[in-house]
Amino acid sequence: MLRLLSIKAEGFKNLEIKTPLEFPAEGNILIMGLNESGKSTLFEAIYFALTGQLLVKHKKQSLVDSINFLKNKALVELRFIKNNTLCTIHREVYRRGDGATDTVEFQICYDDHVEVYKQPNFKKQEIQDFIEKFVNFDGSILLNSCFVQQKDLDGFINTPKRKKDEIIHKLLGLKNIATLRNQYNEEIKTLEILSEYFNLK
Repeated sequence: MLRLLSIKAEGFKNLEIKTPLEFPAEGNILIMGLNESGKSTLFEAIYFALTGQLLVKHKKQSLVDSINFLKNKALVELRFIKNNTLCTIHREVYRRGDGATDTVEFQICYDDHVEVYKQPNFKKQEIQDFIEKFVNFDGSILLNSCFVQQKDLDGFINTPKRKKDEIIHKLLGLKNIATLRNQYNEEIKTLEILSEYFNLK
């Protein structure tokens, strides 16, 4: 289980959270505010930290759209606990001409040491793949289980059946059950073969 601890955001769209916003250890969280006050952007910052992608996607949208138009850089830092282990994801996006470049750093604080995955020691995609594997999720799961995209409520409904099944299987962990079932069936077959062999002997 993943438990969010805090988030920090500077220059990320209209968010300015220089002092990390801490999440309570338990209970439900209600976020209130006027339209365009940043409620959805707060969720998008969490999504961006975990996936490296923006939540609301338009045809011409790129990472440069994550940077506040008055800034040259956007920063998001998310701290969370997974498997009783403290983790931190730190992402930065910089303006470069008409576009943007981004960096990511992932830290895992074990009891006896800290593992740091950052560029240029690792490629950006390698770090993202490691984050997804460690946290055991991907963007589609997060998007369809936790977020309802504003003005796109029919997104999941209109998803092709095969893709829906894939998302639901991942969300409920059915893929793991299928793997365990296959392993169980293989073990049963092996036991049957051994039993047959020894009975013949």
